[in-house]
Amino acid sequence: MPPITITADNLNSMVEFDGPFRVREGGAVELHADGVYAPSVYHVEGAQAPHDVEIDGAGWEAWSASYTGQYGYRGAVLHSSEQLAGGIARDLLESPGVYAVCAVEVMPTEDDPEPEPAGWIVLRLEA
Repeated sequence: MPPITITADNLNSMVEFDGPFRVREGGAVELHADGVYAPSVYHVEGAQAPHDVEIDGAGWEAWSASYTGQYGYRGAVLHSSEQLAGGIARDLLESPGVYAVCAVEVMPTEDDPEPEPAGWIVLRLEA
């Protein structure tokens, strides 16, 4: 698929969860990054933000740290009510690279073997 220009207003509706995509210089976006797969991401209870996630995949970093509007929290996990729009979308489109939007799961415990998801995150593949 050829690169298309996506704006901060429609980025949220264009990308898919666990579907890596490439942002080119000037904001052109390739909605598929061939040969790249999104990792699993887990929230680490008690860890200090923004390093409060464990990424199960080599080369990925938590790019969305500090973008959440959650009161008193500046970690990498965004709330399910937040969107990939506005400032986070503008900044992403101005930063060429390979990204993935992924659900963040809570690490299962003996007391809660099937916890609810923690939210979502934007990951960036390190160059």
